[in-house]
Amino acid sequence: MSEELKEKTEAVNKKSSKYTIYILILFFLIPMFINSLGTLLSTEDKDAVADGFTIDSYTVTLDVKDNNVIYVTEDINVNFTNSYKHGIYRSIPYWLKYTGKDNKTIKRMAWIDEFSAVGDSYTEETSHGKEVLKIGDENKYVGAGLKKYTIKYVYDMGKDPFKDFDEFIFHAYGDYWGTPINNGRLVVNMPSSIEGKNVNFFTDKYRKQNINANVKYYIDGNTLIADLNSPINSALTVDIELPDGYFKKAHNVYTNFSLVPLGIVLLMTIFTFISWIKHGKDYEKRLETVEFYPPEGLDPAIIGYIYNKNQTSVKLLPALLISLASKGFIKINEKEDKKIEIVNQIALNKYDQAKYEETMKKLSQNEKIVFDKLFISNNNSIILSDHATLWEAERLIYSNYMLEDKDTIYENNLKYCLKGVIRAMFGFVLTVFAYSTIEDLNPNLHFLYYLAFACFAINIFFVVIMGRRTKKGEELIAKVNGFRNFLDTVEKEKLEALVEENPYYFYNILPYTYVLNLSKKWIEKFEGINMPEPYMGTYNIRDESSFYDLSSNIPSAPASSSGGGGGGGCSSCGGGCSSCGGGGSW
Repeated sequence: MSEELKEKTEAVNKKSSKYTIYILILFFLIPMFINSLGTLLSTEDKDAVADGFTIDSYTVTLDVKDNNVIYVTEDINVNFTNSYKHGIYRSIPYWLKYTGKDNKTIKRMAWIDEFSAVGDSYTEETSHGKEVLKIGDENKYVGAGLKKYTIKYVYDMGKDPFKDFDEFIFHAYGDYWGTPINNGRLVVNMPSSIEGKNVNFFTDKYRKQNINANVKYYIDGNTLIADLNSPINSALTVDIELPDGYFKKAHNVYTNFSLVPLGIVLLMTIFTFISWIKHGKDYEKRLETVEFYPPEGLDPAIIGYIYNKNQTSVKLLPALLISLASKGFIKINEKEDKKIEIVNQIALNKYDQAKYEETMKKLSQNEKIVFDKLFISNNNSIILSDHATLWEAERLIYSNYMLEDKDTIYENNLKYCLKGVIRAMFGFVLTVFAYSTIEDLNPNLHFLYYLAFACFAINIFFVVIMGRRTKKGEELIAKVNGFRNFLDTVEKEKLEALVEENPYYFYNILPYTYVLNLSKKWIEKFEGINMPEPYMGTYNIRDESSFYDLSSNIPSAPASSSGGGGGGGCSSCGGGCSSCGGGGSW
């Protein structure tokens, strides 16, 4: 693998790893999303297919007031074909789609009030964005044969939404009964004369399926009477084009209570943003300084962690091995069978505690961990690939020291991250509640629903970027970057001066170049420069590819066993499960 490719790979990994937590959070929240979005995106009605009855006649009478409030009476003659039915039910949606003469389709909400069945027992409930009237007694059957039902309700359509004209549009019957409607009749009593007005009948909500040819109708003053020439299996939409201002003093049916939870969602997002400014926004960057040597007290592992906190033993452990060799603590030999031997150069008895500790002061804590793990059995040499427990050094480095350095370099923002996640989840639930349960926002304000859903992603985004370096961490990264820039751009003359000052300068710096992705360039810079050849072993560490061979010889941690377990006919009109309503038997 070329140095350029390695550097590009490191850059991609560095850039993408910061989003790992984002992806994981979304992954764990997917089950909640699916349950919640099921309500939002439902396109199937829950009404069962009609069974055991037919509709012999269906007359709808609409008494329309000048404030666009409609008093509806439905007379339905039902012929039950078996004796085991309790009655019928009628469902009417709050939200529907309407298409005006300008061919623009809009969603409108209406209020349904005084829903009742004349002369019959009934229950009323709201379900899936519809008002449902269940007529009959669960302890009684109506028996086979004809039965007449009279249903009444008030349907307040609110202010006329059309510009420069008024229009009366009403979807009668509902578009789902599961059985043909025979002998359909529609009687519309308007508040003032509609003589000469354009009237159309459709079986859809988009003015595309005109059935005027199948409807016999006449107008007498302010009354329209229409009879269907044939059975119908869908809603019957009556459309009367009216002059602007025909409806007066109409009610505002949009209570806009949804603004409360949506406002809370927006406020929580603003709070997350403020929390990021206080606890996650990076401090002002420190100016980089020219550094000939790594910052004092920082070994290659810490430098690698500061430069890229996601580096692992693939680079950190080999860099520490080379660092130990450059300090004369170990030799790295290549055996005839291509295996790598690590030899203890100081040959100290660990039980001579005072002398041992004095010698170990020359090493960093991380280097000491690696050295102790190499010679844990008090032996003087080991074969690297056979050293099955060396991987424990990496765990100790991260658990005992890297985490301490992490607290020094990076602020602990876990509690702010958790609060941000909680706000995001709670905000999502509030948005779902506002959209699918309250659902009373003026269509002109529906963009707030989408904004609130977007707030979920915004909250998570700020959670992901909440982490930042401490002020000391910014100072250290400035020094590390200054050190790296020097290694990257230093001229040969300066290197010759540094080698004259410190003959082992190349070897002292070499382990740092691996974790800073500059090893190939660093080795090439020293071509032609005379240096002593320290006895670090027979392994050629000046060959850039040897570092990766060294890494491949370090045994990986054994795979841990994982525990088992784990529990384990409708058309769109808008809002909830949004057919145009209908009915059925039960």
